[in-house]
Amino acid sequence: MAKKNILNLEFELPAAVIGIASNEKVWKVCWKLNQTLSLNLASEQDDVTRVKGPALYTDHDSDPDFDFVFFENNLKSSQGTKLARQFRFWLVVKQKKENELDLPTLTRSISGIDVVSLVHDLSNEKDIKRLLP
Repeated sequence: MAKKNILNLEFELPAAVIGIASNEKVWKVCWKLNQTLSLNLASEQDDVTRVKGPALYTDHDSDPDFDFVFFENNLKSSQGTKLARQFRFWLVVKQKKENELDLPTLTRSISGIDVVSLVHDLSNEKDIKRLLP
């Protein structure tokens, strides 16, 4: 039986899941997100070349109102919706406080990145929270 990697995202406030399409490597998209959104997404792994499972890039300190988790989507063809499977990368934005996330502005900023071909809000997709690694 295969062991499952689980990212515990249990919280009361809603989280936004943004699908990002790009042909670049995960570290390059992460670097561009850091530049564009003034984030400090970083891997918790010491050696990201030998990571088993999805490499998670997290930032808990750049914004006092939100936590950010970025990773490469590895859904199987039988998991999730067709739309959710089309996006290679997901950015999860978790609210820390009751402040509302300006999702249209955030997605517009991400879509302006030169290595990003498409951005879509996946937050309302069926069972999206359950599909997070």
